[in-house]
Amino acid sequence: MADVRQLKVQSESDPAQVHQLYDEWAAGYDKDLIAWGYDAPAVGAAMLGKLVATDARVLDAGCGTGLTGLALRDAGFQNIVGIDFSAPSLQKASATD
Repeated sequence: MADVRQLKVQSESDPAQVHQLYDEWAAGYDKDLIAWGYDAPAVGAAMLGKLVATDARVLDAGCGTGLTGLALRDAGFQNIVGIDFSAPSLQKASATD
């Protein structure tokens, strides 16, 4: 599980440290966020579904491991592009069905 103290100071950290934190966290990221009750992907996808047709192209900037992409797909969106600076996170996202 990620050290919450590290997350609290990430905005003040060197970008390379933040990059390293997310690269190292990629393997357990989904499990940790689910354990914390993180529901932003589902809430965001539901909100977007009320405002935008599901055939729209959606950019998931900072997609991480793909949690929001999955929620968008579950909400009916099919044309989703995800970008992130963490290669391990992108690898996990691209391996998700």
